[in-house]
Amino acid sequence: MDLLGSLPRALRMEASGFNLFRSHAPGYFDVLANALNIMQDHITRSRLAGEPPHVLISPAVSELRLMDFHYAATAIEAGRRAAELALPLIEAKL
Repeated sequence: MDLLGSLPRALRMEASGFNLFRSHAPGYFDVLANALNIMQDHITRSRLAGEPPHVLISPAVSELRLMDFHYAATAIEAGRRAAELALPLIEAKL
């Protein structure tokens, strides 16, 4: 059984690069990035519950972290692929 995989997302925070088992304490920017990720996740969930979208496009970018600007091309391509997959649903809603 994967111990980290069994934890709720807010606790494992592996998508943001935080590692519960590292040998040193996280730095200031690690803590700040994790706090921002938790806050953004909470805001997003609240907004989606109150105002569900007609179509939700979710690019596969969970491996990217807050300061990974050098992976912009990767993020843009993931967004393009996700949008292309959602096109039939978008067209159906128009």
